[in-house]
Amino acid sequence: MNTERDNWVDFLRLPLMVGVIAIHAYDPTRSIDGVIVSMQGWSALGDYLMFTLSQVFARLSVPLFFVFAGYFLFAKISPGNYRGFWSSLRKRWRSLCIPYVVWNLFFVLFLWFFFWFGFYLPAEDSRYIWLLSDDISYWVSNVFGFFGSPVQYQFWFLRDLIILCVLSVFLVPARTGVILCLVFFLGGAWLTGFFSTSVPSIQAVTFFLVGVYCARSGSLFMVWVPRWLFVLYLIAALAEYFFRNLAFYEFLHRICLVLGVMSAFWISGLLSMSEKVRLASIKFGSGSFFLYAFHEPLLTALKKLITLWVSGPISALVAYFVLILIPILVSLSIYELLRRRIPRAVSVLVGGR
Repeated sequence: MNTERDNWVDFLRLPLMVGVIAIHAYDPTRSIDGVIVSMQGWSALGDYLMFTLSQVFARLSVPLFFVFAGYFLFAKISPGNYRGFWSSLRKRWRSLCIPYVVWNLFFVLFLWFFFWFGFYLPAEDSRYIWLLSDDISYWVSNVFGFFGSPVQYQFWFLRDLIILCVLSVFLVPARTGVILCLVFFLGGAWLTGFFSTSVPSIQAVTFFLVGVYCARSGSLFMVWVPRWLFVLYLIAALAEYFFRNLAFYEFLHRICLVLGVMSAFWISGLLSMSEKVRLASIKFGSGSFFLYAFHEPLLTALKKLITLWVSGPISALVAYFVLILIPILVSLSIYELLRRRIPRAVSVLVGGR
């Protein structure tokens, strides 16, 4: 297991988190009175590049994070080993629950500061309208995302993962065959859209179970996937843009996601062909969680500013890549600075990673 982590899973932490930033940086075509006010819509080539990077390749990030989470939760737990499971679950209290609470509360204080001093007043259709409410239960529900996105909207992933870790106690006695049946049943429902869930999402449940299945089987199956499947994924991913308006596009997109998850080992190998890139990714990988937590609302504010500067196809592409790059550089720089000055506090913020 350790060899697998050292060779490719650890390397992928930062690239996958960059993928999350790319998803949030995506800016679909918008116009006001016929005037484009977004980064998309300026040229066919620019639209293709932004869509393929943000909505195809980057979309692999979340499913793979769920696969790895399920795998490492059950990696050392044999069927029926409840003692080992509770030990593993206690570690998730520090790595998941504490950062989830702390970061969401930090953001509430940030919002409240701007609200209190008159810099920000949520509109009636704002997702932060609950700031004007006196109902404590309404506040708690919105802050922690009991029925929708948390106040830090990207933390829906962490919320779903916490729920899945707790509910996975029912998987402790399950054998490999039982888990595989669950993967096929829920995976089939997700692929076809037969039914869905919101908290946690059916996609999250499916890929988390894939990770648990890998743990029960003894290894991440991606290391055994043949290269031709990776080539098939690349072809499908590069062509996905041209099918985006078809009625069955969602099904095609989900098939492409499955192929991408299966090709994760080859993707890691492709991205780490340069030894310098591989070592740099592993070195800064420890800051990937901080990047995940800190990049919003910085990215949203930058998006609103940078779209005002866009005036053509070249500036739109430049703006897109700048919008991805700046939050990464700022977040990792702040992380490194804080890690050196207040290492214990940073350890709490990133869950001991």
